[in-house]
Amino acid sequence: MGGDIWKKEKVEKVMEFIERMKRVQEEAGTVLKKAQEEIKRQADKKKGDRRMGEGRQSNAKYKRLSIQRKTSQEVGRMIYGTI
Repeated sequence: MGGDIWKKEKVEKVMEFIERMKRVQEEAGTVLKKAQEEIKRQADKKKGDRRMGEGRQSNAKYKRLSIQRKTSQEVGRMIYGTI
């Protein structure tokens, strides 16, 4: 008789643990889904920003690279005219 009560209590605790783990798993799934949506929204926003300013950014990048390839005298001529 005493063993049956002990087993019953143990089974109840295990069942409570299982239910708690299911709730935690559901909550974690919900939080992960929200985080994924937020990350996707931010990535889409950045992608849109890149598309809108693409020409300006690529021109600035090209100028920066072209300046890096030139000697200091050539850069001086570009900036100040003739030296």
